Amino acid sequence: MDEEKLRTLEKIIRASPCPVGCWCYKTRPEELCKAKIMGLESLLECMEDEPEDCSFALAFGESFFCRCATRKEIAKLIGE
Repeated sequence: MDEEKLRTLEKIIRASPCPVGCWCYKTRPEELCKAKIMGLESLLECMEDEPEDCSFALAFGESFFCRCATRKEIAKLIGE
């Protein structure tokens, strides 16, 4: 990840409404949970092996979707 995107990522995390201690605060960009944008920027599919362990995962049919606004912003930034 280039320096500009890394600075933007740090700003997103600092401005996050998520409580300190959430996953994004604890990890480096390369360690973020796996996710994929599903056509619409507001729809982020969780690609983790055990998504039911995440409080932001929402089951829908055979898939899980991420409800974390911060993680969605990060996905848009890094183009997942």
